[in-house]
Parts: sequence; structure tokens; C-alpha cells
Amino acid sequence: MTTVVKRTRDEADAPLMFNLEKSTEEIEYVSPSDRVVATNSRVAPRWPTMPTLEANQKAAAWGTLAFALGWGATTFLPQFF
Repeated sequence: MTTVVKRTRDEADAPLMFNLEKSTEEIEYVSPSDRVVATNSRVAPRWPTMPTLEANQKAAAWGTLAFALGWGATTFLPQFF
């Protein structure tokens, strides 16, 4: 059986001490034309072959998909009841 050693009250009330040391590494300058472009996944297209749709086009596509699923459910599910 292992015993957990808890902190004493003196250790809990001690002020926090951060050991921040200045970096000794030199920073290398990279010109803006040589920098790699990093983007967020929400900004970059997920499928390069898929067309980029505007908001109203996406809404129409999702609505059409929902309508098709609903129509299929209403024609397929009644045969079980």
C-alpha cells in the first residue's frame, strides 16, 4: 500500500517562485517572402476538389439533403408498422 505525502501548511503558503532565465539562443531573421504560411484548419479548404460554397448555397445543400433523408424515411419506415 502506498502512502501519499501531503504538503505541509508552510509549503502551501510559500510564495510562488518562477525561474525565468533569459534565452541565450540567437534569433535568426527570415524575410517575409521566405516564411511558410501557416493557417487554421477552418480557413484552409478541407477538400481541394470540392467547390467553395457560399453560406446560402451551403444552407440550400443541407436543406436538400435533409429533405431527401426525410422523404426516404417516410417511404421506407412505414413498411415496418
